[in-house]
Amino acid sequence: MKKGVFITTPQMSDDFYYLEKNEFGSILNTRDNDIPKTDGLLTVSKQFQITKQIKSAVLRITSLGNFEALLNGNRIGEDELTPLWTDYRHRVFEYEYDVLPYVKKKGINTFGARVSSGWWSGRISNGYYGYKKTAICAEIEIGYKDGSSEIIATDDSWNTALCGPVLYADIWNGEWFDATLPDPCANYDSANWAKAEIFTDYTCNIVPFEGEKVQVREYIAPKSAVVYRGVKDNGTDFGEIKVLKKAVGDNCECISLRAGQTLIMDFGEDVVGRPSIAINALNGTVVKCLFAEMLNDSGDKSRGNDGPKGSLYIENYRSALSRFNYVAASTSSRRQLNIVKPLHTFYGFRYMEITADKDINIECITAEVLGADMQYIGEFECSNPLVNKLYKNVVRGMKGNYLGVPTDCPQRDERLGWTGDTEIFCGAASYIADTYKFLSKYLGDMRDSQNERDGAYADICPAVFEKNFCGTAAWADAGIIIPYKLWLMYGDDSVIKENYDAMERYMDYIERKNGLDGANAWYADWLSYEPTDKWYVSLCYYYNNAVLMQKFSSLLGLADREEYYNNLSKKILVHYHNKYVQNGEITEKSQTAYLLPLYFDMLEGDLKQKTIKNLEQKIIDNNYTLSTGFVGTGILCQTLAKVGLNDLAYSLLLQENDPSWLYSVKQGATTIWERWNSYTKDGGFGNVKMNSFNHYAYGAVAEWMYGFMAGIRPNAECGCFVLAPMPDAKKRITSVKAKYRDFVSEWHYEDDCFVWRVVIPSGFARVEFPLINGRKTIDINGITFDKKALYGEIIDNKMVFELTEGEYVIK
Repeated sequence: MKKGVFITTPQMSDDFYYLEKNEFGSILNTRDNDIPKTDGLLTVSKQFQITKQIKSAVLRITSLGNFEALLNGNRIGEDELTPLWTDYRHRVFEYEYDVLPYVKKKGINTFGARVSSGWWSGRISNGYYGYKKTAICAEIEIGYKDGSSEIIATDDSWNTALCGPVLYADIWNGEWFDATLPDPCANYDSANWAKAEIFTDYTCNIVPFEGEKVQVREYIAPKSAVVYRGVKDNGTDFGEIKVLKKAVGDNCECISLRAGQTLIMDFGEDVVGRPSIAINALNGTVVKCLFAEMLNDSGDKSRGNDGPKGSLYIENYRSALSRFNYVAASTSSRRQLNIVKPLHTFYGFRYMEITADKDINIECITAEVLGADMQYIGEFECSNPLVNKLYKNVVRGMKGNYLGVPTDCPQRDERLGWTGDTEIFCGAASYIADTYKFLSKYLGDMRDSQNERDGAYADICPAVFEKNFCGTAAWADAGIIIPYKLWLMYGDDSVIKENYDAMERYMDYIERKNGLDGANAWYADWLSYEPTDKWYVSLCYYYNNAVLMQKFSSLLGLADREEYYNNLSKKILVHYHNKYVQNGEITEKSQTAYLLPLYFDMLEGDLKQKTIKNLEQKIIDNNYTLSTGFVGTGILCQTLAKVGLNDLAYSLLLQENDPSWLYSVKQGATTIWERWNSYTKDGGFGNVKMNSFNHYAYGAVAEWMYGFMAGIRPNAECGCFVLAPMPDAKKRITSVKAKYRDFVSEWHYEDDCFVWRVVIPSGFARVEFPLINGRKTIDINGITFDKKALYGEIIDNKMVFELTEGEYVIK
């Protein structure tokens, strides 16, 4: 930004958008509540004329709140929810657009923009940034063919007002749009303008955009529709909806909806985004939309239902109202086509409900799926249809939650950048999509949210809570683990260099705060089926932090710091053994307690072997089901494969009883759920206070699916890709097909023969090929080789050798 300054309007009071604060997680989303109306959003406008032959026109723009910009009535850009979420205490992103196609060469040009509360001052910000007013900063730089230029920048000469068709907008609560009101962004003379007020109370860094912009990534049509009116008694607390009409397939939503009737559409899967609605309606018709992830299954309170059977189940959104209210416009006494979509919020939903106070004709409704504009580079498929559905659920959950920042969930009064979810999932995410820019931006958010006084990373980034939510083991440790995973996957040490100083400050914080016990121990193994001592989790993570910091220091050539962290890791390890090892065994007995030291390489010798056996027996005694929460699940199958229990990892993957990945799939999940039993056909809905049906963290199993089932493992530590498929020895899964970037790994069984097709697009790879039935040779493209011919060796019943780029079939 060269000249622009933040401006707001004197018409906006300090308590604009203020809503009474509610207890975090309180249940307020009922049909008795609705979103409020205001006088409109902050709207700014500037008119200008072109006096010479124009060569270029560039708009640079940002805002405190979410902006929508128009030039001569044309919406600028395809980016959504701009300028996305950052820690406003430190930085806000500048967007740049070529607007030459929209500039009139003759006559008056009108630039207009409106700003909603967004992450700046909406309910989601929890008042953290201390401001209620929204503001905007923009400039249009005009370049002329004679070499001169001018900049039309926001200042106190611009016109501002609270006005326009968007009467309310909030990330959690939704949007109210009145099409009968004029839009001063396009119709300059329709507003009661006041001169702009320079927003001097706030100073931040306006920086070039980083990360991945959010855009519409997909369009999904409803799969089925139901029209009902009223409720009938079915012997339950709430009864059952009276269905008037059902439709399935293409255009199922295209109906005439009468006043008093309700339309419910099922999009077939959980989506994150917004509806695009085309209706014919009379002027002033009020259309109301409600969103949900599930339908009430019985009308019975004892099953967690909050309404009649067949109606939308909405209580798990807690206090997020998630509404879209629309007032239709018509210039005559007849119904007129209205096409509308909410641009200042987003919803997490599978089901959508529409009602209207007058009869309407619905022409088309589409779910526009919003997501980070990343390249999806991974593909996975195997012989088990339920596992394939699980993988699709993982990807869908990731797409819905990678929205500017990696959020925990996209629907309720949270949608926050919880670091723990990101820490356990970032490895899987980097197989599925090119996450480097997205997660690097998030690491910037972590640095911005780091406590200036003591160096603790916030547990939620960008930060929204002043107290308590910081410096917690397995959550704040993401500031060290995410750079490590990105380095492993991409081999770029710049992510280590950029974050090293912040990581050192965090390690200093842990040492000052708790000594060798590690970071704050608040969440432990979150939502696990059996407890693990919270300080045990913290200590294990602290050891891993020290080991990683030793690696980073070596990588950067910092010998003194390498020695320091080497010594620190040894001290932590001694402390671990003194505190948690007695009589040759670990005193903590949960699955997670066994997993952590095995995954972090904290054990050796007899203790390691005893721990492996205890872990194996623990899972077998639990009827081959897991009992892990966030922490344990994130490393579960990877650890089992690492210690020689890969067949047990397959058993857990294929388990269909509660708790397991396929259990939720069989209960109807289309994404990953927050709880293993968020909904069960036998018992109904889980605890409504914490019951998200789109919570990607447990999808971390996809890291094992790529890295061990398919055997594709980028590994910067050894300087090459490792290709090491680990098939199901019991042949419950008989084939796998996977692709990561241009690497391909496909295997299947032919009777007793294991056949593997692998494509290495460039360079070379370390191959670890499993030997079956005691064989000491393998066939590559029809030629038999032993280890000598391959300049390889046999390790743990695997032929280990190197292959250069090419396509190979190995048997």
